[in-house]
Amino acid sequence: MATSAVVIASEAALSLYPILIKTVPTNLTTQLLSRFLVYSGLAYFFANETDILMIWGNPQGAFRSSMLGLLTLLHVGTSYYAFQQLPAGVSMSLFYTYPIWNLLGAAIGFGESFTMIQVLLVTLGFLGAVLVAYGNKDDDPQKKKDPFNWKGILAALVAALTESAIYFAVRTADRPSPFYAVLELYPMALVIMLGLTWYTKSGVDMRPQVWARMISFNTLVGFLGYCLRFYAIPRLSTVVFSLLSFVGVLSSFAFGYLFVNEKPSWLTLAGGSLISAVAAFSTSQ
Repeated sequence: MATSAVVIASEAALSLYPILIKTVPTNLTTQLLSRFLVYSGLAYFFANETDILMIWGNPQGAFRSSMLGLLTLLHVGTSYYAFQQLPAGVSMSLFYTYPIWNLLGAAIGFGESFTMIQVLLVTLGFLGAVLVAYGNKDDDPQKKKDPFNWKGILAALVAALTESAIYFAVRTADRPSPFYAVLELYPMALVIMLGLTWYTKSGVDMRPQVWARMISFNTLVGFLGYCLRFYAIPRLSTVVFSLLSFVGVLSSFAFGYLFVNEKPSWLTLAGGSLISAVAAFSTSQ
């Protein structure tokens, strides 16, 4: 029960990222650099010497971390691109297929088996996510974008698959420490991002007020949220973690209503009720 509450807290915290993107007037390059910089710095600060040596003190660990850095950058980049190119309902629905990929990966890669009730619960959770996504009555210009944009659809599916890949990377890490997991995923992503920023001559917003807000958010909300998520992954079964992940789509629209005046509809409320029921059932098991 306690670990399930950790997942719910992490999903609620991380679902605030869309609010940050909408309310802080800066470009994508600055958003990503601040996120990778804060996560990498805090991970090094909190990790112990053993963590650092296991990752960067041998060729195997350094290679794994480098590949995970590429994976992290691919995940973040495709996520942003999908939400930029597709209507919010389409992108959100495609992204929240990742709990399904989690179950498939666990069954194929780890030989886990699932009951029909568990599969039904994941299906209901996904249905709830779709209802919430399509029930949102925000008048955002995204609603006018092409729902059949194949590049956006492909990006959303890649974002979902890489989200699932990150789940398994954290689950198979040599140490069950959230700081170890962040240290494996983010420093190389930061190095690659810095290289891409220099190569493409992308502008970085250097306004102090922007960086103050970005650093504060990524420290108090983003880094904490991911540490909670990475703490829970090796301590919960795949099916329970995946079911609780649907809470993220519910809380994202709840925060949208509170902070940016996004109006929920009856579909949103129905989907939210379905996700709440699925989450409540999973925490009772």
